[in-house]
Amino acid sequence: MSKIYLDNAATTRLDDEVLQVMLPLMTENFGNPSSIHSHGRQVRSAVEKAVAIANLGDRIQQVVIPTEEVIELKKNKKQIRRRKFFPGY
Repeated sequence: MSKIYLDNAATTRLDDEVLQVMLPLMTENFGNPSSIHSHGRQVRSAVEKAVAIANLGDRIQQVVIPTEEVIELKKNKKQIRRRKFFPGY
């Protein structure tokens, strides 16, 4: 008797091709794909390749972190600072 798994909302099996692209990123070449250094760009490229293989391009969007602009007064000098704003935190 074969097993049928119906709870794909909890977890879904990775496609074999996607797994082959992502496995090195999970074990030896892990890094932040949002970084601007060369290692981060390599990771981002591999993640984008996996997204293309899995045909997820229309389902994944960039996360935008809102920023706020703050005017600070220190030693009678006005400074404008931008900082990340995480609503609810």
